[in-house]
Amino acid sequence: MTQQLDIQLTRGDQTPSYRLTVRGDDNTPVDLTGYTATAQIGSRAVPSVAVGTTDVTSASTGVILVGYSGAQTTLLRAGEQYTHEVRITGPGQSPLTIVDGIVSVHRSLALG
Repeated sequence: MTQQLDIQLTRGDQTPSYRLTVRGDDNTPVDLTGYTATAQIGSRAVPSVAVGTTDVTSASTGVILVGYSGAQTTLLRAGEQYTHEVRITGPGQSPLTIVDGIVSVHRSLALG
């Protein structure tokens, strides 16, 4: 069920929110009523460098919005590769990773 999504961002910039639709094995949207979602960027050395904002915007149709603020992306080093993941947790369930991938961080002229 985990999908690969690689992202590129500029250090210090707020990312545009990206929209995820969680789908079951039969490709129909999963009802996320009562679920929480988390997003984070990390590396082997530091597993959680930046914690993203998540919003289950339409629980009945499985839609989640994910984004990172400028303050969060400032914590990342330009030129380094990180990994990210988005996880959902249903009532009484263990967390489930639904998206992961590589994060490439570009240099900001203002921040270096």
